[in-house]
Amino acid sequence: MANECTPFKEEGLSVTAKASAQIVGKTFVKISGNRTGGGADGLGTDLANVYQVATAAAGDRAVGVARQDAASGALVGVYTAPGIIVPVTAGAALTAGQEVQSNASGQAIPLAAGKALGVVMTGASASADAEIKLAL
Repeated sequence: MANECTPFKEEGLSVTAKASAQIVGKTFVKISGNRTGGGADGLGTDLANVYQVATAAAGDRAVGVARQDAASGALVGVYTAPGIIVPVTAGAALTAGQEVQSNASGQAIPLAAGKALGVVMTGASASADAEIKLAL
């Protein structure tokens, strides 16, 4: 077929990415650079052919939540599916039904002027795991 549109990634719960800086698990992450290998015309099958992510800053648009801690340069799983409910470290007290954004450490805080990243499903205190339904 001519000019066929082939997806780079199919819909799923998560993707594997490369940490471009140290990442703490259960925090929001954002795209931090171009994919590490391949390209639209020459995709490789090696694990180095992945998106690059870093901790989301305050108010950033995130692409997901880190599944685990990762050192700079390491591979990290990232939950990306809208509607999935995942634990995210709370950076402030949260109440059920609040929309959340990222703080400077990638933690969930009440939405102020940033990008809404999800909804709190049940309340959580600061530094605890909050149940967040992703709205990325």
